[in-house]
Amino acid sequence: MKLEKRAFRAGGVIMVLMVVPWMTACADKPSAPVGEKPALCSEPWPNFDEWNYNALAKMTISPELQQQYPDLFENGHLKPWDVIGTGQAYEVNSRYVGIEELLYKIGGGVSVGQQMYEDYRNNRTRICGSDH
Repeated sequence: MKLEKRAFRAGGVIMVLMVVPWMTACADKPSAPVGEKPALCSEPWPNFDEWNYNALAKMTISPELQQQYPDLFENGHLKPWDVIGTGQAYEVNSRYVGIEELLYKIGGGVSVGQQMYEDYRNNRTRICGSDH
C-alpha cells in the first residue's frame, strides 16, 4: 500500500501524516451516468484494522513505545499482519486496539485510524449515499 503525505489540522496544530491515497482519490472519482452509482459504491468496505496496521508498519516506533506493546513487536520490528490477526478473538481485538492506541500516541492525540475511517465514510456517503 502506498501512502502519501497530507496535512491535517488538529486543535490548532497542523500535523503532516502519511495517509492512504484514496482519501483524496475518492473525492476525484467521476460521477456515474444518471441513475447509476459509481463502482466505488459496489465495492466492499475496507479492512480498517489492516489499514491501521499498514500505516503503523511504515512508521519508526521508538523502543520505549515498543516496550509498552509487547504483543505487537518482536526484536524491534512490528510483528507480521498474519500474526497480529491470529489467535483468540480477545487477543486479536487487544492487538487491534494496541495499534489504534499507538497511532493515537504517534499522532499527538489525533486518532489517525479514526480519521482514515471518517474520511472514507464521508467520501463514500457523499458519492454513494448511506450504505453502511
